[in-house]
Amino acid sequence: MRALAAIVVSLAMTVAGCGLETEALDGEDDDLAEVEGDDPAATEDGKDDSATRLPLRFLPGELFLPTARIQDEVRRVFRTEAALEAALGIENPGIDFAREWAVFYTPGLARTDLLPGFMARIDTVRVSSTGLTIMVTTSLEQNGDCAPRRSRPFLLVAVPRPATPPPYTRFYRNDRTRSCPTDVTYLDGVAFTAAQLAASLRAANLATDAQLGAAGITGTQRSIITGGRTWPSLALVASTSGIGATTMTKLRTLGDSF
Repeated sequence: MRALAAIVVSLAMTVAGCGLETEALDGEDDDLAEVEGDDPAATEDGKDDSATRLPLRFLPGELFLPTARIQDEVRRVFRTEAALEAALGIENPGIDFAREWAVFYTPGLARTDLLPGFMARIDTVRVSSTGLTIMVTTSLEQNGDCAPRRSRPFLLVAVPRPATPPPYTRFYRNDRTRSCPTDVTYLDGVAFTAAQLAASLRAANLATDAQLGAAGITGTQRSIITGGRTWPSLALVASTSGIGATTMTKLRTLGDSF
């Protein structure tokens, strides 16, 4: 008589008071297992001066996920394509798992403290000095008193796969609220002080074609600016069809010389 036993361990550990979670890789299944004293370099406060920071690769285009998958908070490092597709309910959006891993974060849409303009961010992904732990710092960034912006309920990035894959993952939090100057005016999402408003308006009305071109304002945008003179306000320039944030940023820079 032969007996077959299978044991699957899937546990997540949260260290009380530290906003910290620990995850251990179980083979290629990306299972979670409780870990005790796994890596002294991956401290509870996330400080490891010799940790190696991995570059984040942001995926091109927009990514759409089933809303049911982002109702609750999720912070994961996906080491396989199968794990990503099973958890998010989508096809691989372009991550090369032969050389990359995927890092995902959503604060969860079910939260009651989410304000318009909130953003899910992944601040850093690091490998601890021992090489045993992937250290991921995420943040829920509320928009505070800043100009309105589009909310970002989740973020998926790719990072280089370490040559020697660390067996553990620790998550840290860096939640924050943006604070923006109150003495600025936003036009097309670009901030202008009172002095910059006046200088940029002068540039819009007085800059030559050569000066506009040197500032990167060419083609249709240059024709709009020169053809609309004399502009009574910079807000009217910004509200004109064909003028957007890029042109307003260039106009603000050009205004420094007027």
